[in-house]
Amino acid sequence: MTLKNKFGLNAKQLEAVNHKDGPILIAAGAGSGKTKTLTSRIANLIELGVGPENILAITFTNKAAKEMKNRIGNIENIFVGTFHSFGAKVLRQEHLYLQRTANFTIFDEDDSLSLLKQAMKNLNLSKDKHNPLVLKSYISKIKSELLDSDKSTVEGALFEEYENFLKRNNAFDFDDLIEKPIKLFNSEKKILKKYQDQYH
Repeated sequence: MTLKNKFGLNAKQLEAVNHKDGPILIAAGAGSGKTKTLTSRIANLIELGVGPENILAITFTNKAAKEMKNRIGNIENIFVGTFHSFGAKVLRQEHLYLQRTANFTIFDEDDSLSLLKQAMKNLNLSKDKHNPLVLKSYISKIKSELLDSDKSTVEGALFEEYENFLKRNNAFDFDDLIEKPIKLFNSEKKILKKYQDQYH
């Protein structure tokens, strides 16, 4: 039985499923069978002897991740999730590098804004002169673009205070789930190698 008959794939999908070593880029529009192709590729890799623990399946949305999990079925030790959920997994495993415990809290937007307002209060920053939403956007930009804050500015000082508050509360904000693992991989090559060795 050919893969095409087995998975019901077209020629381009089959090419992606059969691709073995090295990266492959698939550009496809909505409803074109991306999830079907990815899940077929995972099934094919496992049939070829790749261990489920060596496969990392990442997508953008929780909805897509759930659909992939449903299609793959109950395969143990395979990670299927979003970029953010994978970041959270890395942070839970490497929490000691980031001065947290493994049972840290992930703050949502409301929690983060409340924490920011506490940090502003600590620094005697007036909400009349400094819009908390603008400052929150600044912090998010610093994290999402992997920038360094300028501690000599009001925004930079607030960023440091906000980060210290997160540490003291054993928490990360949503932006941290991408930023912190990337910075950890860049600064700790042995940690990067550990994940490179695990996920083929």
